[in-house]
Amino acid sequence: MKKLLLISCVFLLMFNCNKPIEKPKNLISEDKMVEIFSDLYLYQQSHFINYYQNNAIQINEVDAEILKNHGISVVDFKENFNYYVIQPDKYKNILIRVRNSFEQQLPEQERKALIEERNQQAAN
Repeated sequence: MKKLLLISCVFLLMFNCNKPIEKPKNLISEDKMVEIFSDLYLYQQSHFINYYQNNAIQINEVDAEILKNHGISVVDFKENFNYYVIQPDKYKNILIRVRNSFEQQLPEQERKALIEERNQQAAN
């Protein structure tokens, strides 16, 4: 989750602007944003793992290709990202759903341990 928040902060800094953010003309649903963030996160993590093996790959090119695979333009994604990030409840919900989708892929015992650890941290 900490990595997701770090990535979110990076996106926020990259796409920050001074004018108020209006609802995009081509609003991407929260469900679709969860899918896109999940794919971007997976690629970015694999990129960092393989960085020293092949540093010729440009992250921006692959990010754009991931968006294209989802039928989303880079401009639409930027507008939607800015729209969601200024709405903390919606943005937090998207990030939690991304985390949950990854956790669902874990073995049950490991998933339960993560949830228990998170609940203990929240209680403190």
